[in-house]
Amino acid sequence: MPLLVLLLLLNVPGLAQDVSYQAFGKAQGMPSNTVYDLLQDQRGFIWLATDKGLFRYDGVHFRPYNNSQQNDKALSNLMEDAGGRVWCQNFTGQFFYWQADSLHLCEQLKPTGMYCPAAIVGGTTLMSLGSNAIRRFNITHFRTTDTPQPTGHLRPSSQVNGGYYYVMDAQANRIVGVSATGAKVSIAATPDKQTFYHAVVNETLFLIPKNDATLITARPANGRTYTIRLARKSLIQHVKAIDDQYLCLFTSAGFYLIDVRQKPRLVAPRLVDKNCTSLIRDREGNFWLSTTNDGLLLIPSLSVDVVSAGKPFSRLQAQPDERTLVYGTSDGEVGMIATNSLTSRILYKGATNAEVLSLFYDKPRSQLLFCSDQFYRLNNGQVQKVDIMSVKDMKAIDGQSIALAATGTSGRYRLDAHDPVVQIGNYGERVRAVAVLPGSPTIYTATPTGLWRHVPGQPGTLVNAQSLPLTDLTVTQTPTPMLFAASPTQGLFAFQNDRQILHLTKDNGLADNSLYRVKAYKNQVWWLTEKAVQCYDLTTKQIRTYDKTDGLPDADLKDLAFARDTAYIATRAGLVRFPVQLPATNPHRPQVLLTGLFQDHAAVPMTSPHTFRYDQNTIDIRYSVLSFRSQGAVQVYYRINRQAWLRADQTQRLLSLPSLAPDDYTVQIKAINEDGLVSAVSVVVRFTIERPFWLQYWFLIPLGLFSLLGTYLLYRNRLRRQQRETTLLTEKNRLEQELQQSRLTAIKSQMNPHFLFNALNTIQSYIYLNEKKQASSYLVKFSELTRLILDMSSDDTVALAQELKAIGLYLELEQMRFEDTLTYQLVVDTSLDPDQVHIPSMLIQPYVENAIKHGLMHKKTDRHLLVNFERGPGYLQVVIDDNGIGRIRSTEINQHRAGGGGRRHESFASAANQKRLALLNNGHNAQIGLEIIDKTDATGYSSGTQVVIRIPLL
Repeated sequence: MPLLVLLLLLNVPGLAQDVSYQAFGKAQGMPSNTVYDLLQDQRGFIWLATDKGLFRYDGVHFRPYNNSQQNDKALSNLMEDAGGRVWCQNFTGQFFYWQADSLHLCEQLKPTGMYCPAAIVGGTTLMSLGSNAIRRFNITHFRTTDTPQPTGHLRPSSQVNGGYYYVMDAQANRIVGVSATGAKVSIAATPDKQTFYHAVVNETLFLIPKNDATLITARPANGRTYTIRLARKSLIQHVKAIDDQYLCLFTSAGFYLIDVRQKPRLVAPRLVDKNCTSLIRDREGNFWLSTTNDGLLLIPSLSVDVVSAGKPFSRLQAQPDERTLVYGTSDGEVGMIATNSLTSRILYKGATNAEVLSLFYDKPRSQLLFCSDQFYRLNNGQVQKVDIMSVKDMKAIDGQSIALAATGTSGRYRLDAHDPVVQIGNYGERVRAVAVLPGSPTIYTATPTGLWRHVPGQPGTLVNAQSLPLTDLTVTQTPTPMLFAASPTQGLFAFQNDRQILHLTKDNGLADNSLYRVKAYKNQVWWLTEKAVQCYDLTTKQIRTYDKTDGLPDADLKDLAFARDTAYIATRAGLVRFPVQLPATNPHRPQVLLTGLFQDHAAVPMTSPHTFRYDQNTIDIRYSVLSFRSQGAVQVYYRINRQAWLRADQTQRLLSLPSLAPDDYTVQIKAINEDGLVSAVSVVVRFTIERPFWLQYWFLIPLGLFSLLGTYLLYRNRLRRQQRETTLLTEKNRLEQELQQSRLTAIKSQMNPHFLFNALNTIQSYIYLNEKKQASSYLVKFSELTRLILDMSSDDTVALAQELKAIGLYLELEQMRFEDTLTYQLVVDTSLDPDQVHIPSMLIQPYVENAIKHGLMHKKTDRHLLVNFERGPGYLQVVIDDNGIGRIRSTEINQHRAGGGGRRHESFASAANQKRLALLNNGHNAQIGLEIIDKTDATGYSSGTQVVIRIPLL
């Protein structure tokens, strides 16, 4: 195979190093990538002056503010007064201020037609350059007072220092300061007349040129002037003092951040590929840098650097003296970095761009072993291939040999010879890492099945009892070494004397159960997850977590190494380094602020409490959570009326409470950051949803009284109705009893003593005359009639056929008693079906009995009775016709038999039947009709009686 390109001992001047940052551009929701100025206000919001206008940032949302009178949307020079108003200028000289969630034009400050940065002095006076005067604008009363001053040769010099607004008098080469009262001070500039800006930081005056700047003059309070040299000639666009500690110079090719406490003599620019405009340090210690092309950059820590940004580092190895790092990259480069000077040299650059999977530098022999597309040995400028594939890890056994982890095997390899690799076990298995305990020949290997122990001369044994996939191994530098093993699924394990003594997972501190690399350094164990670096302190047993909130780039983390108490993290975005004791916890409690209150989507004042009508019951609470270091890793909770805390939607800062029931409400909102710190003050919103008028006391009390009255009236009416119903029921029962009594009376009429006496006499006479057959026939018919009458007496209605049968039996008995002197006829209309027609039971028979007893009995011969059943229109007509002596003559005879006392005698059966007819007709529209006709002959003599009964058909 042809030799690959070799760049041996190629010296590189110092590697580029810069601060690590998180970028916020249009791709991350920024309104524009051009930002001219930054400000954090008293409440904690970050304000951005951009070419698209003014924006307020709360860590999640960029809230825009514009004014229709802007003649230039681009804004700059953000300021805040004592009342919390945020001021800004556009590049045509207009002044604007934010108040009550709106951007207003300050009409009192007339634009000059050009941009001259103003400043607020004492929180109440805005000072700026006007026409031949320095304008002093009273923010409280919105009045302007001018301090006459020729301005043709003046230019703003810096921000406010010591209560003065400073301008540079180029003609006099002096810096002139004007106070809010008009008092003046004067400061001499540098003799070379190059001073354009000045700033006072930590009681030191800095005089700064603008064009081709290379030197900055510093004048401390002790009078000993010194200079600071800039590493490159720069065009300084803006200067700013930060926290009385830093002097910041902004250029089109990066920015200079000078810590004045260290009195540096030489400073280098940072982020030279950025056109920088402003910088602030927020309350949490984060730095925010604005640029004209790259949006907003968040720098969580100045202690986190990125070396060779953009180089895709894949593997690292620190040398024992910690002065050198050996590195490999994802594109096949291998080199060395001096940890003190960050100078580097490339040792090898492959032609296949294959990723460097493992490396080991043998310093005594000045040889490098590494694996990319193949396993190579680089010695004295010569590259040799070693016959083993895909080596994943190498660790020193002693000064003569190393242990190897490779695909399909693990083995030993001598450093001072060209012998082949001696395999020690794990045949056919993917071995991912090896470890060797100090002073021991035992080799441990990490495989997908678990941790293996290899003792020379013995077969390998599996340490773990159950399946345990592992990715990496490391041995601590403690007096009693511990073996730590990283798992891609189950977290971190620690073994001592082949016994598991520790297991860490997400449940007890890990950021993720998927670990890729693990490495021990001094009294610590470090490991990598997908997006975080974590450290376990063997003494305190505490875990620290470093991620993008601490400055790590949002890129794949590949490997880690340690030198001189500095952690080096190989990433595809460069080599990240930071002190191993860098604080990792976020000590700043999140801040929750109320930013809007809406009722049915209409804004209402945020003062509390509010009272809303019952139909104004949809409430929206807009809030912000200020915890910029957390970068969104903040949990928000709310509760209503001191009930259980509920988790709010993390994708928006809006709490919607729709269709609330009438009540008094207290809504609390709190936030918890990634380290468990709860916001010191919760947002509390109080409001009342009124009850509708029908639930108000003034309505409920009368309604209750009316309800009671209505209830009483309803109760009384119901009681009366029940009384009426009871009366009607009583009357009904009475009528039913009387009807039942009438039935019994009818039975009595059927079974009266006369009939029984006559029947028994007839039977007796048959017996005396020895007419056994007639006596037996009579007795059978009599018993059948008696049984039929008793059966019919239990029914309200009976079929006409039953009534005909009863009448027929009765007439047969009477005919036998009258010894054939009685003839009768039962005639039924052929249109009638006796089985289908129903009539009241025992209604007709009493009238038949009356015809015989009172009409035909008193005749000696020619007794004739006709009972005719005919269908009428909707009724059944029954005609009972006899040729007896008539009712008048019968009455006379009965009275005579009664003794002539004058008392009218009436048939017992007739009276009972008339009463029964009255009961049957009671409450019915269709009445049973009764008509009695006294028949006479041509001479007027009574010739019988005719009874006509009309029964409505049922």
